[in-house]
Amino acid sequence: MSSDFVSSPIENGTGNQNQNHSGFHTQEAPIANETIRKRDIDQSTGSTSLVVQYIAKKVRKKKANLKGYMTITAHYVDPNWKLQKRVINFCHIPPPHTGLMISDAIFSCLNAWGIENKISNITLDNASSNDSAVRHLKDSFSLKGNLYFGGKIFHVRCCAHVLNLMVQDGLGMIGDVISNVRDSVKYLKGSPSRLHRFNEIARQCQLSNVKKLMDPLFHSMPSEDDWEKIVKVIRFLEVFHEATTIFSGYEYPTSNIFLPEIWKIKELLLSTCVDDSEFMRNMAMKMKVNFDKYWSEYNLLMAIASVLDLRYKMYLIHLCFPKIYLIDVEAKRNADLVVKTLHELYTHYAANHCKGQSSGSLPATSCVASAVQLTGGLNMTKNIAEFNSWAQGIDHVSPLKSDIDVYLEEGRYI
Repeated sequence: MSSDFVSSPIENGTGNQNQNHSGFHTQEAPIANETIRKRDIDQSTGSTSLVVQYIAKKVRKKKANLKGYMTITAHYVDPNWKLQKRVINFCHIPPPHTGLMISDAIFSCLNAWGIENKISNITLDNASSNDSAVRHLKDSFSLKGNLYFGGKIFHVRCCAHVLNLMVQDGLGMIGDVISNVRDSVKYLKGSPSRLHRFNEIARQCQLSNVKKLMDPLFHSMPSEDDWEKIVKVIRFLEVFHEATTIFSGYEYPTSNIFLPEIWKIKELLLSTCVDDSEFMRNMAMKMKVNFDKYWSEYNLLMAIASVLDLRYKMYLIHLCFPKIYLIDVEAKRNADLVVKTLHELYTHYAANHCKGQSSGSLPATSCVASAVQLTGGLNMTKNIAEFNSWAQGIDHVSPLKSDIDVYLEEGRYI
């Protein structure tokens, strides 16, 4: 999987600088390279997915003076059926970073690349301005008739960011303990001689647990109870660390492995909500509130990607949905929605495939003429149509199954 920058901010001082109607400064890439990449994306198989990220850059070493940049990455399948990704824009967004400002920047980029009619979904973090931007983009795509599947799969929340918000809320419950540990580490590392003396004493005392060492000059030393809490929290957060590492992978597809990790996290939260330790129960309950907030309407694409994994198919959905939603009716409703959306996706792509095949065949007039000759003239064609309409009313033989039905009924790949 390759990634190329095709646009960069004007601060680099090279290239053709321009400013679009929204005030977003961009720098054009060499025309030849841009033309090649536009052609690659235009010839891509099916639709294109976008990932939007933000970067804050410190200016003149003043912490309060930050410049915001936005990166837009396009993910698509090329004509050789290889997954590709290209950074199609990297631009400065002047404040205020409102939803309208963000959506205008994204749409301007898509118009410049000529791919505004190929976007199936967009991934952003969970800022409220992004939610507003998605609503504006949905309206724009809907007006132009380019909103895939009624917008069901249009907005994808960044899973790693969701986990980060959950963990930050949980850690807030023991903020004072974490602060003491951090202050202790800073105190030791703040002086090389102090750190050396600390390690030397630990070695002479043959201490495997250096937490027992105390410095009378330091007044923020964590207590034994604090250390016990830290140990429990570290064990608890290992699952979140593993999931974040998997979600952040870039050398392999990740969409099909999201759901098992989310299922594992939900079970961990449920078990910790009845933990013997009160502070662990409180932490898990607070994190569970955020989990339910972001996953009550689960990521539909995540579930579909899992079904398209030959190892999982619908078996994983049937197993983990009841454990994620806890209510059987709710689990079944969402599982049925996955199947329905899968059929909609299949129908959409099958229709486009047929159009692509017909474009390379005989002209439409020749096809019609051949049909008339084979059926005995125009009157016979009308009679056949009448027969088909009548036969459908009394024919109870099961129709041919689609490829997606056959796929779902077949066993898993083991």
